[in-house]
Amino acid sequence: MRHLREIIVFAAVMLALAGCGEPPAPPPPPAAGPYPEGADARAAIAVGLQRARESGKRVLLKFGANWCPDCLALEQSFTGDGPTGELIRANFEVVKIDVGRWDVNMDVAADYDEAASNGIPSIAVLDSEGKLLHVTKARELASARGMSEDNIHEWFGDLLKQLDG
Repeated sequence: MRHLREIIVFAAVMLALAGCGEPPAPPPPPAAGPYPEGADARAAIAVGLQRARESGKRVLLKFGANWCPDCLALEQSFTGDGPTGELIRANFEVVKIDVGRWDVNMDVAADYDEAASNGIPSIAVLDSEGKLLHVTKARELASARGMSEDNIHEWFGDLLKQLDG
């Protein structure tokens, strides 16, 4: 009986010591999304305009948020290897503008005919001098996650025809 008590005490001490090791590592930070939170949107637009002057392209301001599934779906089309990604890269300098939960950069959206006031994702297209050429006002892209790649490509193809017409 005495040995059983010693074994139990020894086991309890060992278990207590096992819990005294290094604290667990903190979880990794969440992955950053495509919309740069905390970025200076006006400075990003200035860089986009400069790139547009150098490349001869237009500037596409893309208003959205990292929590928005439609914004993420549109981003996937823009950055993918498919026809939409190729169309966007060939014709636009893209500037992504985070609107948070409609609590950041809304003043920037206001500068472009309230670009994000009717929902996100929304876009504004500028010429290389900053003149507003087009803005989505009727939630045209607000259901991007339900749009096929072909639908998105067709929408931007039609927009380019309108801008070039």
